[in-house]
Amino acid sequence: MAKKKGKSNNVEFSPMRYETRLRHGAIWVEKYSNKNIIRDYRKKFKLSVLDTLSDLYKLNVLDKEKYNQLVEAEYKSQNPTKKQRGKKAKENSREHEYDMVDPLESEFFWVGGYTSGGAPYGVKWDELDSDLYENLLE
Repeated sequence: MAKKKGKSNNVEFSPMRYETRLRHGAIWVEKYSNKNIIRDYRKKFKLSVLDTLSDLYKLNVLDKEKYNQLVEAEYKSQNPTKKQRGKKAKENSREHEYDMVDPLESEFFWVGGYTSGGAPYGVKWDELDSDLYENLLE
């Protein structure tokens, strides 16, 4: 009979409890010497940006003004306004308009339909009489 699988004891990938994380974080911050403390703390303890900012504020790494500024910036980046969402949607739709033009359709003056295989059929530009085209424009 096969052995039943239980919980993994892999400590490296399991998140720490809050109090333990703050204790370990205080020791880690004292030893830390690089510039990007927010990014590295987040990677070390596998946290979200807001949790990282909260921990670093409680460890007195960030002052209140800097903490509030970063939290506000994070909320704005996560929750764009309706206006910003509308602008993004318009930009995306414009990009897709150019992608949707089929090169075969540019060969046709008039597309009558599509075959079951998806190929267009109709009147091509070279099949069109120039006199007929001029009459259509008038």
